[in-house]
Amino acid sequence: MNFASDNVYGVDPRIMQAMVAANGRLTDVSYCHDDGAKDVDARLSKIFGREVKAFLVMNGTGANSLALSTLAPPHGAIFCHETSHINTDECNCPELFTGGAKLITLPGDGGKIAPESVAAKLGYFGHGEHGPKPTALSVSNVTELGRVYSPAEVAALSAVVRPKVSVFTRGIGSATSPVTASLSSARRLFALSRVSSRRVNSVSSSRIC
Repeated sequence: MNFASDNVYGVDPRIMQAMVAANGRLTDVSYCHDDGAKDVDARLSKIFGREVKAFLVMNGTGANSLALSTLAPPHGAIFCHETSHINTDECNCPELFTGGAKLITLPGDGGKIAPESVAAKLGYFGHGEHGPKPTALSVSNVTELGRVYSPAEVAALSAVVRPKVSVFTRGIGSATSPVTASLSSARRLFALSRVSSRRVNSVSSSRIC
Protein backbone atom coordinates (compact mmCIF):
# COMPACT_ATOMS: atom_id res chain seq x y z
CA MET A 1 0.00 0.00 0.00
CA ASN A 2 1.26 3.47 -0.91
CA PHE A 3 0.45 6.13 1.68
CA ALA A 4 1.93 9.00 -0.34
CA SER A 5 -1.44 9.80 -1.89
CA ASP A 6 -4.74 8.07 -2.50
CA ASN A 7 -4.38 9.26 -6.11
CA VAL A 8 -1.55 6.74 -6.72
CA TYR A 9 -3.19 3.68 -5.16
CA GLY A 10 -5.88 1.42 -6.59
CA VAL A 11 -9.54 2.01 -5.82
CA ASP A 12 -11.41 -0.21 -3.36
CA PRO A 13 -13.03 -3.10 -5.33
CA ARG A 14 -16.44 -2.16 -3.93
CA ILE A 15 -16.14 1.28 -5.49
CA MET A 16 -15.14 -0.23 -8.83
CA GLN A 17 -18.13 -2.59 -8.67
CA ALA A 18 -20.44 0.33 -7.95
CA MET A 19 -19.01 2.22 -10.94
CA VAL A 20 -19.60 -0.77 -13.22
CA ALA A 21 -23.17 -1.07 -11.95
CA ALA A 22 -23.79 2.65 -12.48
CA ASN A 23 -22.37 2.42 -15.99
CA GLY A 24 -25.01 -0.19 -16.82
CA ARG A 25 -27.93 2.08 -15.98
CA LEU A 26 -28.15 3.56 -19.47
CA THR A 27 -31.52 5.22 -18.83
CA ASP A 28 -30.27 7.18 -15.79
CA VAL A 29 -30.40 10.97 -15.99
CA SER A 30 -26.99 12.66 -16.08
CA TYR A 31 -25.47 15.77 -14.48
CA CYS A 32 -26.10 14.84 -10.83
CA HIS A 33 -29.78 14.06 -11.37
CA ASP A 34 -29.25 10.29 -11.32
CA ASP A 35 -30.22 8.00 -8.46
CA GLY A 36 -26.65 7.74 -7.19
CA ALA A 37 -26.25 11.52 -6.91
CA LYS A 38 -29.62 11.81 -5.22
CA ASP A 39 -28.55 9.18 -2.69
CA VAL A 40 -25.42 11.23 -1.89
CA ASP A 41 -27.61 14.31 -1.34
CA ALA A 42 -29.90 12.36 0.96
CA ARG A 43 -27.04 10.92 3.03
CA LEU A 44 -25.31 14.28 3.44
CA SER A 45 -28.60 15.95 4.30
CA LYS A 46 -29.09 13.40 7.08
CA ILE A 47 -25.58 14.05 8.44
CA PHE A 48 -25.95 17.84 8.38
CA GLY A 49 -29.54 17.83 9.61
CA ARG A 50 -30.66 20.06 6.74
CA GLU A 51 -31.18 19.83 2.98
CA VAL A 52 -27.83 19.55 1.17
CA LYS A 53 -26.99 19.55 -2.54
CA ALA A 54 -23.67 17.88 -3.37
CA PHE A 55 -21.60 18.80 -6.41
CA LEU A 56 -19.20 15.91 -6.92
CA VAL A 57 -15.77 16.47 -8.46
CA MET A 58 -12.93 14.13 -9.31
CA ASN A 59 -10.39 15.08 -6.64
CA GLY A 60 -9.68 17.05 -3.50
CA THR A 61 -7.93 19.94 -5.24
CA GLY A 62 -11.00 20.59 -7.35
CA ALA A 63 -13.30 20.30 -4.34
CA ASN A 64 -11.20 22.63 -2.20
CA SER A 65 -10.68 25.25 -4.89
CA LEU A 66 -14.31 25.37 -6.00
CA ALA A 67 -15.54 25.57 -2.41
CA LEU A 68 -13.11 28.37 -1.54
CA SER A 69 -14.14 30.27 -4.66
CA THR A 70 -17.65 30.53 -3.21
CA LEU A 71 -16.26 32.16 -0.06
CA ALA A 72 -13.31 34.32 -1.02
CA PRO A 73 -13.31 37.16 -3.58
CA PRO A 74 -10.12 38.11 -5.48
CA HIS A 75 -9.25 40.64 -2.76
CA GLY A 76 -9.87 38.15 0.04
CA ALA A 77 -7.53 36.45 2.52
CA ILE A 78 -7.87 32.74 3.31
CA PHE A 79 -6.35 31.65 6.62
CA CYS A 80 -4.91 28.12 6.66
CA HIS A 81 -2.23 26.07 8.36
CA GLU A 82 1.25 26.32 6.85
CA THR A 83 1.26 22.55 6.14
CA SER A 84 -2.29 22.46 4.78
CA HIS A 85 -3.01 20.78 1.48
CA ILE A 86 -4.28 23.98 -0.13
CA ASN A 87 -0.95 25.65 0.69
CA THR A 88 1.55 22.89 -0.11
CA ASP A 89 -0.01 20.49 -2.62
CA GLU A 90 -2.44 22.26 -4.93
CA CYS A 91 -0.18 24.29 -7.25
CA ASN A 92 -1.86 27.66 -6.61
CA CYS A 93 -5.21 26.23 -7.70
CA PRO A 94 -7.13 27.94 -4.83
CA GLU A 95 -5.63 31.27 -5.89
CA LEU A 96 -6.61 30.60 -9.52
CA PHE A 97 -10.21 29.62 -8.77
CA THR A 98 -10.76 32.55 -6.41
CA GLY A 99 -9.34 34.98 -8.95
CA GLY A 100 -6.38 35.95 -6.78
CA ALA A 101 -7.30 35.51 -3.10
CA LYS A 102 -4.24 35.32 -0.82
CA LEU A 103 -3.45 32.34 1.40
CA ILE A 104 -2.38 33.48 4.89
CA THR A 105 -0.54 30.65 6.63
CA LEU A 106 -0.52 29.94 10.35
CA PRO A 107 1.71 27.69 12.49
CA GLY A 108 0.48 25.03 14.87
CA ASP A 109 1.44 21.68 16.36
CA GLY A 110 0.35 18.63 14.39
CA GLY A 111 -1.04 20.71 11.56
CA LYS A 112 -3.76 22.17 13.80
CA ILE A 113 -4.60 25.86 14.02
CA ALA A 114 -5.01 27.36 17.50
CA PRO A 115 -7.63 30.07 18.13
CA GLU A 116 -4.91 32.30 19.60
CA SER A 117 -2.85 32.28 16.40
CA VAL A 118 -5.92 33.18 14.33
CA ALA A 119 -6.79 36.04 16.66
CA ALA A 120 -3.23 37.37 16.53
CA LYS A 121 -3.09 37.23 12.74
CA LEU A 122 -6.45 38.97 12.37
CA GLY A 123 -4.91 41.91 14.21
CA TYR A 124 -2.61 42.57 11.25
CA PHE A 125 -5.47 43.24 8.85
CA GLY A 126 -6.50 46.79 9.66
CA HIS A 127 -5.07 48.64 6.68
CA GLY A 128 -8.30 49.44 4.88
CA GLU A 129 -7.97 49.22 1.11
CA HIS A 130 -4.24 48.47 1.26
CA GLY A 131 -4.42 44.81 2.25
CA PRO A 132 -6.45 41.65 1.57
CA LYS A 133 -9.70 41.27 3.47
CA PRO A 134 -10.05 38.24 5.81
CA THR A 135 -12.81 36.12 4.30
CA ALA A 136 -12.23 32.42 5.09
CA LEU A 137 -10.59 30.03 7.53
CA SER A 138 -9.68 26.62 6.11
CA VAL A 139 -9.55 23.75 8.62
CA SER A 140 -8.43 20.26 7.56
CA ASN A 141 -9.90 17.29 9.41
CA VAL A 142 -7.79 15.19 9.54
CA THR A 143 -4.72 17.41 9.24
CA GLU A 144 -1.80 16.61 6.94
CA LEU A 145 -0.05 15.20 10.02
CA GLY A 146 -2.92 12.97 11.10
CA ARG A 147 -4.37 15.09 13.92
CA VAL A 148 -8.11 15.54 14.43
CA TYR A 149 -10.02 18.60 15.65
CA SER A 150 -12.59 17.96 18.35
CA PRO A 151 -16.00 19.68 18.15
CA ALA A 152 -14.92 21.89 21.06
CA GLU A 153 -11.79 23.00 19.21
CA VAL A 154 -13.81 23.76 16.11
CA ALA A 155 -16.32 25.78 18.14
CA ALA A 156 -13.45 27.78 19.66
CA LEU A 157 -12.09 28.62 16.19
CA SER A 158 -15.55 29.61 15.01
CA ALA A 159 -15.97 31.94 17.98
CA VAL A 160 -12.69 33.72 17.17
CA VAL A 161 -13.40 34.37 13.51
CA ARG A 162 -17.10 35.17 13.84
CA PRO A 163 -18.32 37.32 12.15
CA LYS A 164 -15.21 38.39 10.22
CA VAL A 165 -14.64 35.34 8.05
CA SER A 166 -16.39 32.24 6.76
CA VAL A 167 -15.38 28.77 7.91
CA PHE A 168 -14.33 26.13 5.41
CA THR A 169 -13.90 22.52 6.53
CA ARG A 170 -12.55 19.70 4.48
CA GLY A 171 -12.44 15.93 4.86
CA ILE A 172 -10.62 14.27 2.00
CA GLY A 173 -11.27 10.79 0.61
CA SER A 174 -10.35 7.90 2.88
CA ALA A 175 -9.38 10.36 5.60
CA THR A 176 -13.07 10.62 6.45
CA SER A 177 -13.16 7.17 8.05
CA PRO A 178 -10.53 7.66 10.78
CA VAL A 179 -12.00 11.05 11.63
CA THR A 180 -15.43 9.50 12.04
CA ALA A 181 -14.06 6.72 14.22
CA SER A 182 -12.08 9.16 16.34
CA LEU A 183 -15.05 11.44 16.96
CA SER A 184 -17.47 8.55 17.57
CA SER A 185 -20.09 9.49 14.96
CA ALA A 186 -20.39 10.87 11.46
CA ARG A 187 -22.56 13.73 12.73
CA ARG A 188 -19.69 14.93 14.96
CA LEU A 189 -17.31 14.73 11.99
CA PHE A 190 -19.09 17.74 10.53
CA ALA A 191 -19.58 19.53 13.84
CA LEU A 192 -17.78 22.60 12.51
CA SER A 193 -20.31 23.11 9.78
CA ARG A 194 -23.15 22.70 12.25
CA VAL A 195 -21.54 25.21 14.65
CA SER A 196 -20.57 27.80 12.08
CA SER A 197 -23.68 27.67 9.91
CA ARG A 198 -25.67 29.42 12.62
CA ARG A 199 -23.21 32.30 12.79
CA VAL A 200 -21.17 32.59 9.59
CA ASN A 201 -21.22 31.08 6.15
CA SER A 202 -19.90 27.53 6.05
CA VAL A 203 -18.76 25.30 3.22
CA SER A 204 -17.63 21.73 3.68
CA SER A 205 -15.60 20.02 0.96
CA SER A 206 -15.32 16.27 0.69
CA ARG A 207 -14.19 14.24 -2.28
CA ILE A 208 -16.39 11.15 -2.51
CA CYS A 209 -14.10 8.28 -3.49
